[in-house]
Amino acid sequence: RQTQGVSSAAQDVYKRQTQSTWGFYKQQAMGLVNKIFYHVGRISASYPYMTIFVCLSITLVCSLGLLNLKIEGDPQALWVSANSRGNKEQEYVKQKYGSFFRIEQLILKKKGSYARDSSIDLFKKPYLEMIYHIQTLMETEILHHKNQYFSLFDICYKPITGNGCLVTSPMEFWLMNLSLIHI
Repeated sequence: RQTQGVSSAAQDVYKRQTQSTWGFYKQQAMGLVNKIFYHVGRISASYPYMTIFVCLSITLVCSLGLLNLKIEGDPQALWVSANSRGNKEQEYVKQKYGSFFRIEQLILKKKGSYARDSSIDLFKKPYLEMIYHIQTLMETEILHHKNQYFSLFDICYKPITGNGCLVTSPMEFWLMNLSLIHI
């Protein structure tokens, strides 16, 4: 049998030479690694206290950088460069319109459904009633923490001062009136 003009015997010889060449280098590398580990083990066993001291010293020297470690907790500073265009634009908006705020979301899905299941209609009466009850609970719940009382009104975003929280919900279509759902 011949492949591209080279006999199978020649291919076998080439394979054996290549394998023996790689085998030789592999054997040399393993011998060198074995010698290194043998000497390291022998020195470590001969001088155990010196080995512990050297290991601890190297660890301490490598850990010196932790003295200057500062942990950043501001997500804006973590993800956006201080000199970036986005950061400059956000500072401008903050100066002109007030501080930056975050919006929280509550995402509902039918039990047992997949995230991309488009056959689920959450605008059916049972789901809307559930949304109504959850929203009413969130708006009326009072939290007691460290001898202080908090409600949603204390922590929510109020675009018009003193005029209530900005809460966007499907229930706004029914004016937060449960009886309008049943019409």
